[in-house]
Amino acid sequence: MGLNIYLTDDATDEVSDTNRLSGEHDALNGSWKTQLIWLRNDDVTQYYTGVRVSVNIPGVTESPNVSPTGVVYQLVEGDIEPTVLEWKHIPYHNEITFEDIGALGVPNTTTFYPFWLRTYVPGNSSIGRLQEANLRIQAIGRAV
Repeated sequence: MGLNIYLTDDATDEVSDTNRLSGEHDALNGSWKTQLIWLRNDDVTQYYTGVRVSVNIPGVTESPNVSPTGVVYQLVEGDIEPTVLEWKHIPYHNEITFEDIGALGVPNTTTFYPFWLRTYVPGNSSIGRLQEANLRIQAIGRAV
């Protein structure tokens, strides 16, 4: 329980080991995939401040813009998909922040907070599966 990622704005569509963020990429020619996903609090005993989401690539620590496979991830808060030009101005492997989710006495377990995940796989890649990357949620949980 707590802050979780959802594939749709439906409380039954939580990302899990059996319900993953997934998609196919053309590693021969290169490809982009853009997904609208949601963040939601499902804990009635907590509200959250300082909410941040980023893409975590295990083993990559030297720079937020470097991936050993050349794969690029970008995040944007909101339900309106950025244009191609807007995406060009969003840093790779960036972090997004959300307003507080709930408040003292009000956990807010009904609102879904939309955001976009964009993934680029370069052409002529031998990347295999991208399952090592994951979304990291950081926040301060406070008792309601």
